[in-house]
Amino acid sequence: MLEVVVVDDGSADVRAVERVVETHEGVQLVRLDGRGPAAARNAGIRTARADVVLLTDDDCVPAPGWAAALAAAVGERRVVAVGRTEFDPAQPLVAASETIVAHAERRGGFAATRNLALPRELALAVPLDERFVEAGGEDREWGRRLAREGGSLARVDAARLRHAPDLDLRGYWRQHVRYGRAARADDGLTAPGPRAALDLVTAGFSRGARVGVLVLVAQAATLLGYVSRRPL
Repeated sequence: MLEVVVVDDGSADVRAVERVVETHEGVQLVRLDGRGPAAARNAGIRTARADVVLLTDDDCVPAPGWAAALAAAVGERRVVAVGRTEFDPAQPLVAASETIVAHAERRGGFAATRNLALPRELALAVPLDERFVEAGGEDREWGRRLAREGGSLARVDAARLRHAPDLDLRGYWRQHVRYGRAARADDGLTAPGPRAALDLVTAGFSRGARVGVLVLVAQAATLLGYVSRRPL
């Protein structure tokens, strides 16, 4: 049986979240006061009781069989099972954002926490750093610590999930400013060299001119966020 824990981290419409939870039997609701995604994930992991925990976001739609495929991949091993994230390539803002995330994952050897599973024991032993209050960067830093504890990544293409963020240009800009601030807060992060930056821009333009330009815009936003924030 699938155990479901919903963490509401300071939503504007508390009752709307409650109504959704009430329509599904056995779902547990945990409330926080806007402490950020790292604290929210830690709270959900502590509340869960299963041996394997799966993480996703409120703008993600798992396909049938997603949970079973990820949980089976974790099994008894200290492995972090990573599902396949899909998106609508016809939406340039989403395509640009996904291109950037995929590039960061490849370069950093981590996985975004919207689509993965791992042993609960490992997640409790290596919690996310709650100093990362804003979204962006907490999963990258967490991934490095998990790797040091033996939590190797295992890709599970059968575990499909659709990421459908509601992005406009303003939200896209603010998202990448946050990523820049998170990068400044992460003292273990190494700056990308010219080759890595070129690879990212090339990947963006391979999806079309609009996506390529948006990748460049995101880099400007990230730089602004980086220079505007002091390290933790």
